[in-house]
Amino acid sequence: MSDDERPSPAAGEAESGNAPPPSPGVDRRGFLHLLGLGLGASAAATILGAVGTAALKTPLTARGVGGGWVDLGPLARFPDGAPAKVVAVGEHVDAWNRFPARSLGGVVVVREGARARAFSSVCPHNGCDVFVRSEDLRCPCHESVFALDGSLVRGESPRGLDPLEVRIEEGRLRVRYQRFEVGIAERRPLG
Repeated sequence: MSDDERPSPAAGEAESGNAPPPSPGVDRRGFLHLLGLGLGASAAATILGAVGTAALKTPLTARGVGGGWVDLGPLARFPDGAPAKVVAVGEHVDAWNRFPARSLGGVVVVREGARARAFSSVCPHNGCDVFVRSEDLRCPCHESVFALDGSLVRGESPRGLDPLEVRIEEGRLRVRYQRFEVGIAERRPLG
């Protein structure tokens, strides 16, 4: 082979020897660059995961209406043996918003001496608000009638009124206010 046919040596190569073989893999500068990219991506994924979890978990697991104890006032406020309807006022949580004192819904209270029963005033048929009369409780939407113990007397409601847990503490009536699914025979709490 003549000098004209031989390829010219690359810069930095000695004319007398062959070029060194290319090194296998990545050099140190490339490795450090890839390591930095990997660490940056990992940190970004951690931050985005935490923000995403907080953003999705809060509204999906919020308590919403119900489940908390609400003070309805002194037991003596309610007439003995006659029904009374009051508004339950308590904390309401809606996605990221927390309202400390908001109307949660109506409660029918029937006091029996030193004890009391409480029912949601929402008719289990279609969710209308029941009217309180001295002898019974009535839904004006489809004429369901309920006894003072909450049982269904007649009408289209699939079940009696939904009872609420009651506590009397230091002479004050407290109920665990909650809502129930309407239109079904089974009593299923919402939220």
